[in-house]
Amino acid sequence: MSHSPSYYRRFLNIIIASLSTSIAHAESPPTAPVKGQLAPEVKVEKLLNSPEGAGTSWQALRGKVVVLEFWATYCAPCVGAIPLMNQLEEEFANQPIVFLHITNEDEATIRKFLETRPIHGWIGIDTEKATMKAYGIKGLPRSVVVGKDGRLLGWTTPFQLVNDPEMLKSIIETGSSPRLTDTPPALVDPLQGVPRAEQESNPKDSLCDIVIRRSTSNHSKFDSGGGSLGDSRFGERLLGHISYFWDVPEPRIVVEATMPPEKFDIVTRTKKADMPEFRDAMHRLIEVTFEISVTPDKRTMDTYALRVLPGREPQLAPLLLSGVYTDESKELFAPSKAIFERMKAGEHFFIATGPLNMLANSVSAEVNKPVLAELGDLSTKYDGVYIICFPYEKGKVASFIDGLQKNVGLALVSERREVDVWVVRKAGTVK
Repeated sequence: MSHSPSYYRRFLNIIIASLSTSIAHAESPPTAPVKGQLAPEVKVEKLLNSPEGAGTSWQALRGKVVVLEFWATYCAPCVGAIPLMNQLEEEFANQPIVFLHITNEDEATIRKFLETRPIHGWIGIDTEKATMKAYGIKGLPRSVVVGKDGRLLGWTTPFQLVNDPEMLKSIIETGSSPRLTDTPPALVDPLQGVPRAEQESNPKDSLCDIVIRRSTSNHSKFDSGGGSLGDSRFGERLLGHISYFWDVPEPRIVVEATMPPEKFDIVTRTKKADMPEFRDAMHRLIEVTFEISVTPDKRTMDTYALRVLPGREPQLAPLLLSGVYTDESKELFAPSKAIFERMKAGEHFFIATGPLNMLANSVSAEVNKPVLAELGDLSTKYDGVYIICFPYEKGKVASFIDGLQKNVGLALVSERREVDVWVVRKAGTVK
């Protein structure tokens, strides 16, 4: 989608001067209810996926643990958690527990979404945000657990629920769990550390904040606000930011301009991050800030074709977060305890998660060349979120290719091909 220069001038006049824009509104920020008290009433305009005659009053739900899952279709972490929550709900299908997914989007949007992304639990339509406000929801996804007597037991996230199914078992059996928090899990404020003078108003009153600054981070970090705060990237080179905001692997970016050596933070707080218009505006803002242009082109270059080995069934495993082991301090992520211990001992693994059609991008980052996915009907056959994991010698492309072939059943075939690229040039340079 393109816009006139006057559109961009109006947009840039708002945010470039201080690299942060804030628009006040009168609505007070919601306050979370207190753990141990009777949970606020769940007010929804309509229930989907629920049994006939089902209600959301605590009297109607008495005797059952209730997991309130606050989500939205525009929230990437929410959508990523759906298949995992579906598995969890199947595991507890015969238990006295109800999973109620509450969204502020309209019924038509949700029904269209469910055509390709089914949700097994009940779905509550709350376009007035009555329940979201009652529970002080400030970011997505968020999970609230209510006991059999209608009292609020605590807060968590869908990922914590899936990672620790014993927590729900304990709640059903004993009515409590020490793993639940007393208050909603904190969101990372992407404007944390930005001088007050640069914010122009209270960040809680802001509809849209954007900051581009030189980074003080020692390593790259990504934070997602779950559709409420937008996405924030810290300690990243400009090339990495271009790769993210233009949604293109770095090997498909051709640099014909002098890139700054520093690392930068680009942080956003907006509910419009998934809108094409916002991405268009971010493209222009980055180009103006760094005095570059980023334009599509075609180039003939060395590539790899990603193909299924003849006669082999690819070794693909559904991602089950209940079996995931992590150590955030060491940035370790493993699909099993055995692999986790091997990683802690220093062994290097390639781990890719997500829909199969995104695999080529992950592989491209490892081999530092464009990778063309030629997987036939594999992406539709293996629908869902998968994990691919195998050991290889870090920095050795031949070891990676061999590991991909032996462990996964996929081959990388070297070919010289014409591919779509994005070219970074100094602003004003004639092509």
